[in-house]
Amino acid sequence: MKKMLIFTFSLLLFFSSLAFISAEISITQPENLYNNGDDFGINVSLMKIEQVNGFLEVSLECESNIVQLYKSPVVLKANQRKNIDITTILDKSVIGNALGKCNVKGSYSDETIKSRDFTISKEVDVSSNLAKNSFNPGEELIFSGSAIKKNGKNLNGFLEASISGTNNVVSVVDGKFNSSLNLPNDLAAGEQILVLHVYEKDSNDEIINEGTLSASIKISQVAKEIKIALNKDNLIPGDELIYTLLVYDQTGQDMKVNSNLNMVDSKGKIILTRTVTSGDANTLSTESNFTVGKWIIEGKVDSLSVKKDFNVESLEKISFEMFNSSLVVRNVGNVYYNKSVEIKIGEVSENKIITLNVGESKKFKLAAPNGNYQINVNEGSTPLNLGSVFLTGKTVSVKDEAKMEFLTSAVTWVWVVILILLGLAVAFYYKKIAKSDFIGKKPEYPVMSGLGNIEGRKDIDNGRKEKTSVVSLKIKELNAFMNDDSSAGEVIRKLLEEARGLKGKVVQSGESFNIIFAPIMTREMDNSLRAVKMAKLIKEELDAHNKKYAQKAQYGLGIHEGEMIVEMNKGDLKFNPLGNAISYAKKMAETSNEEIYISNQIHSSTRSKVKVEKSKDGVYWKVNSIPDGNKHNKFIRNFMERQGKD
Repeated sequence: MKKMLIFTFSLLLFFSSLAFISAEISITQPENLYNNGDDFGINVSLMKIEQVNGFLEVSLECESNIVQLYKSPVVLKANQRKNIDITTILDKSVIGNALGKCNVKGSYSDETIKSRDFTISKEVDVSSNLAKNSFNPGEELIFSGSAIKKNGKNLNGFLEASISGTNNVVSVVDGKFNSSLNLPNDLAAGEQILVLHVYEKDSNDEIINEGTLSASIKISQVAKEIKIALNKDNLIPGDELIYTLLVYDQTGQDMKVNSNLNMVDSKGKIILTRTVTSGDANTLSTESNFTVGKWIIEGKVDSLSVKKDFNVESLEKISFEMFNSSLVVRNVGNVYYNKSVEIKIGEVSENKIITLNVGESKKFKLAAPNGNYQINVNEGSTPLNLGSVFLTGKTVSVKDEAKMEFLTSAVTWVWVVILILLGLAVAFYYKKIAKSDFIGKKPEYPVMSGLGNIEGRKDIDNGRKEKTSVVSLKIKELNAFMNDDSSAGEVIRKLLEEARGLKGKVVQSGESFNIIFAPIMTREMDNSLRAVKMAKLIKEELDAHNKKYAQKAQYGLGIHEGEMIVEMNKGDLKFNPLGNAISYAKKMAETSNEEIYISNQIHSSTRSKVKVEKSKDGVYWKVNSIPDGNKHNKFIRNFMERQGKD
């Protein structure tokens, strides 16, 4: 039995040896790693102990695809060896999308053989370095790096750098690249991703190898716009001003920064510097003596600066305080005070004209027969009780202590004597030279007939206090228009006559004509709109004249209102100004350049009826139009009809 087993095993070895010797197929081994586009080649060796005629087939077998590389008939004679070289390029036209782990399989006749496993890849390793990783929007980002294919060979292709929609393409030469990217000006603050994409293309312009590197960079938040928001543009002293610094970054988002803001008054003086945080509301309680006019809040954040102006309106205000038997009156407003104030001691009242510059005060000595008296004051708005005070004296009186001190001073009497002597000397000298001829021209202005003179107070026997509206017309170089042949002079005469027809009192002061509208004459309590319409008529007529004639009238118009003591005497208005209605209107007319300026008080009374805008200096209001056109046109038409009759 044992001999039989040995014989059988020997027989099997013999037949196996015959099969091995009868045929042979072998292939050379590929590299371990290839990239798309690489050259690829193998050698297939064939040998048979007998003649064979068949197909040699060689295929590439990968995880994702199987591609036939070679198929051809081969005739082998007995014991003949043939070597067949198979070469190709591993691009898409040959291998398609075959990637990953692969091998080469060869078969001939009844023989098959496989190569060792290898890898086909399209990957590229990308490396880069940045000089820094924090940037400002709009800054240039510069970088360099390398691109090495998986097979260890340098890439020759392209680099596309991109960040937030902005990109730049440069060449990669021998695995090296240098590039830059201008960051968008509106790139959002915070972390942003820089993407570097390198790639290689084949002859068909298709990408065959590629790699990507992502790098995180930090974008700084930069202030691009600053504003100052106010709760109101026009303030009455004592109002609360709420202001907020607003700072916006490169994307329009709010920023939180600290900055110093300066508060500059209408005289250009910095009265307050405050450190604020943007976005936070800040409050300023305005004082009653804040100067009239345009104020400015100014600030700066980095290289950006901002200014915001607001207007402080005029405020006439006085305060009262008792010290023993003395009444102290102080101007705590922001404009010159000139009004009548009622001072009441017990049941006896006395009116005093109070004239005070801003911040000034006056002291009045109160007297009455011995006893306690209730002291009350009334400056026209709110009566005020100052309490009970013990007074002494013979009669009830209110006397200016400064004048009392002046009259009782010995120095005062010395100066009186000196002034009397100087007056006598001047009078004597004048008599000596009065007879000599005067050489030169006296600066006189023509006075139109029928007009009163504004200088000096009028004697009023039984007057009453009324709120009046005043139109002041300033004519530059008035002398040139007042001759009989002047067309401008004729227009001015007719306009002033029209003012009288509208129940206005016309008075002349130098080159200024002042038209006073008082309720006692017009039978209207509020004459502000009447005054604006009169000024509008004057402007339109003078403008029409200036367009028609070579001789131009340079003029200005101002309108203000204030209280006066008025009285009608034989059809004529007598008046005694208590405030600055006339002087302030004249000041506006002198400032105006052929425009109509109105005060804050007139603007408040005509706000819904007259369209205005701020004057260039921000102090007054400039009249643009009177929306109620029908009434105004009728106003003008009546004037034209009367002018035509003349």
